[in-house]
Amino acid sequence: MWTLALFGLLFAVGGGVASVVEVNHTQREIATRDWPSTQARIVESEVQYRPQNRGGKYVPRIKYEYRVDGVAHEGSKIWTTDIGGGVAWASEIARAYPVGATQRVVYSPNNPAEVLAQSGPSPGSYEGLATSLALTVIGTGMLWLAWRERAGGQMRSGHA
Repeated sequence: MWTLALFGLLFAVGGGVASVVEVNHTQREIATRDWPSTQARIVESEVQYRPQNRGGKYVPRIKYEYRVDGVAHEGSKIWTTDIGGGVAWASEIARAYPVGATQRVVYSPNNPAEVLAQSGPSPGSYEGLATSLALTVIGTGMLWLAWRERAGGQMRSGHA
């Protein structure tokens, strides 16, 4: 019973903290939809392999040049976070940004050097939020089961 309660508490608290972080991150990504935009020229577009502990992932990499109020800037972010996946997925994203093409980018009104090729939530944003919420629900369920088991044992033994 105590093991169930301990793991339930860890899942509920850990999932709750992760949920708060994910909600804040997703809200920030959604806010980028309201950022001003400008035209950029793609100067690099490729797929890079990133080795990890078990295997690795492929990441689309781009570089672009843009101007805000007459000041030249460079950017390389597609979304607020670098994400990767399979080679086919990363290649498809990189092909959407061919070298020499003109692309609309959005930039922070407070800092024009903070720029993104895509506004809004990045692929996977909602999955992270869903996972953290699921951990919170599972942990809460484990705590409820542990409480019920304890309460049931007290009632059976006559300690109510």
